[in-house]
Amino acid sequence: MNVVLSQGQQQPAAARSPRVDAYLQAVRRDLHVWLPGAVRATAEALEQARLKTTHPNDRQGLSELHADAQRQAPTWTRHLMSSLSAAMDGDVEVPAEEGEEEERSLTLTLLDDNTIDEDIALSRLVQVAELRAEASLRELAARCSQLRELPSVSPDANPMRPAIVAGALRRAVGEFGLEPPKRVLLLREMATVFGSQLASIYARQLDMLTQWGVEPTSFKVLPTLDGPGARAAPPGASDRAVADNSAQAMAAEALRRLAVRADEPDALAPADTMARLLSVLLSRATLSDGARRMIHRLDEPARRLAVSSPEVWTSPDHPLWQLLDRLVSAGSVHEGFDFTRDDPSGEAFERAVTRLEQTDPPDTSQLRAALEAADEAVTGLLDQEVERVVPQARAMEARLTRHDIEAGVREQIVEQVRFSPVPAALRQFLVGPWASAVAHSADQHGHDSKQFQVQAELVESMVDASRRPPGQAIEPGLYTRCMTHARLGLMDAGFPAARVEAELADLGRVLRNPWAEPQPGVGEQDADGEMPADDWGAGSVARPRAPRVSAVESRPAEQSRSLGLHEALPTVRIDMNALEDLDAGGLEMAAGAWLDTLEPGALCRLFLLERWMNAQLVWRSMNRSMFVFASRHGERNHSLSRSALQKLRAAGLATTIERGQFIAQALGELARTEDR
Repeated sequence: MNVVLSQGQQQPAAARSPRVDAYLQAVRRDLHVWLPGAVRATAEALEQARLKTTHPNDRQGLSELHADAQRQAPTWTRHLMSSLSAAMDGDVEVPAEEGEEEERSLTLTLLDDNTIDEDIALSRLVQVAELRAEASLRELAARCSQLRELPSVSPDANPMRPAIVAGALRRAVGEFGLEPPKRVLLLREMATVFGSQLASIYARQLDMLTQWGVEPTSFKVLPTLDGPGARAAPPGASDRAVADNSAQAMAAEALRRLAVRADEPDALAPADTMARLLSVLLSRATLSDGARRMIHRLDEPARRLAVSSPEVWTSPDHPLWQLLDRLVSAGSVHEGFDFTRDDPSGEAFERAVTRLEQTDPPDTSQLRAALEAADEAVTGLLDQEVERVVPQARAMEARLTRHDIEAGVREQIVEQVRFSPVPAALRQFLVGPWASAVAHSADQHGHDSKQFQVQAELVESMVDASRRPPGQAIEPGLYTRCMTHARLGLMDAGFPAARVEAELADLGRVLRNPWAEPQPGVGEQDADGEMPADDWGAGSVARPRAPRVSAVESRPAEQSRSLGLHEALPTVRIDMNALEDLDAGGLEMAAGAWLDTLEPGALCRLFLLERWMNAQLVWRSMNRSMFVFASRHGERNHSLSRSALQKLRAAGLATTIERGQFIAQALGELARTEDR
């Protein structure tokens, strides 16, 4: 029997249908049933969290949030309802007809710690929902794929899947007017509550679609006219990586089970088994259109090889499996991945695939040639990404490095003046513009430079000058030295001329007559709060406020034990189980050790922007303080500082995708289907 694969797509194949609108209306009506109760349950969870927490700051924040949740429950419910409705509507919008694709401008933005903290909090919703509603989510994906007229099962077909709910919660909470720490505390409790309640909601949605007669879309293996139909894989089948098994071991075990089944009378023929495997890849993996086209072209050669080369079903190292894994790996992280592009590597791969198509049966040497061409093309694609990313990434790294240096310098100055009765005006100058100037010198000239040493020593000179006996004139040489170096330092740091003159006028006044300025008591701190970052280009003459000098309490890293279904085939195991007994410091060290192993080209699985995504490390700084990933989700390029990525890793929300993982999971899913 000859078998033809249907091609899975990621976007709806037809315009938005009345049945989709009717389904959304029904789901929106159901929001009025369960959302108010979820908000009330969140208020109770906030109170329980307050009673359990050992951190004073968290206890205060949770207490205030609990009061807000009780007082503003109707308002919060309206915001959540509106955000969820908008998110579902946006998810089912049919994309406009594609014309000439304009080249996207690359703009890197750094995902800050607040964003990462919110992602970690929202990951609880995804994990809890997937754990408690795994079967319902699988079936919903299959039936929603049929409802939206998709040609095969898509994990993104459910318009109220956990990732959509998580994103809607983030946007709604962003409208509550809360400070970042409170947003994180609220999202943490809200995510757990909503994740728990989604199981019953998904069950109701599934019952409704079943009553409407919406059948699940299947993994389609279409028979040609000269053969009978073949069995189809169950809809929405998902794979979880087997703990403590490498990708190669997983693939070897799956091949062993498939080989056992092949001896049974009702088992599929090798060609049909290969067709079903490729169908699983196309239906479950979120791939670029280019990668899908190439896998489709390998359909016929792969089925012929399945018949002529029995070693395909015995060795996980066979070049066919490696080639398919390369295609899925590249197609899952690069939207523009397409081997048909007009360049030497693309042409070489095109020739290799053409030879495979024209040879019956194809041989191993041709597969290896195609694999080498694929590797060369993927390397070329990575090189192109690096060329696009590097200029902005290095500029961002410089700003990040400068920010870290300035924070360190400011902390040292704060400690230096903390227990001295320094006039308030001088204190503001030292911890504000002067800290920026000293940091600039450290960044540009180094901590060992003469300029940095002179500017650092000037802090003590200014403090001593302000503490001289009342009525005593400042030494002229000291005054001249302070004012001269202050002018040079501020100008060299790029402060606008008007700002420099304003700062020098205030500095000269306080140095000449420090007793006329307010004198804070020893150990006191300013009540204005943290100082905002200087605006280098605005020309503002306003001076920043002094920062609080109280220490910030550190919070233990959060850990995730279960990652659930995620969104598609490329689910990978997080090897955090071995670290369960580690304390927060141990987790942080282990996460840092993982970061030290990352090199450009590595494939990773990350939880960012409310969803799991596959990403490839495109660039990292020499000191590993910044990482840039390419992905097909979000803005496609994601820049993270070391601290942000380390947080994700310590929470079990970042890992490396092992080479061979994609094909191993597809083989494992097919083997389990055959076992049924």
